[in-house]
Amino acid sequence: VDRAVRLLRTEQRRVLAWWPRIDGGDAHAGDTETSIMLALAPDLVHMDRAEPGNTSPLADIIGAMQEGGVRAVSANGVLGDPRYASASKGRTLLTRMAIDLVAAVDEWWE
Repeated sequence: VDRAVRLLRTEQRRVLAWWPRIDGGDAHAGDTETSIMLALAPDLVHMDRAEPGNTSPLADIIGAMQEGGVRAVSANGVLGDPRYASASKGRTLLTRMAIDLVAAVDEWWE
């Protein structure tokens, strides 16, 4: 994405790359992503199979992940704990992300 943004800017195009900011969210297949999926497509989520993975802060495991991927830090591929996920949390997270995106576009547009 960074390379695409740089290329577009060298072509004098206006471009904005945005990533959602979720305070306290986990990294992969934990409470955060599972809650969002429960809000968007609950039929794809199997909560009966939810189990915690590595719950260490991302800052503590990012080096190992960059070298060996998620499997290097989590045997089941989960970073966080999806057992407490809910559709309600997911809707709240999606609303916050939408507000953040609108604010980022408004700021960029000015």
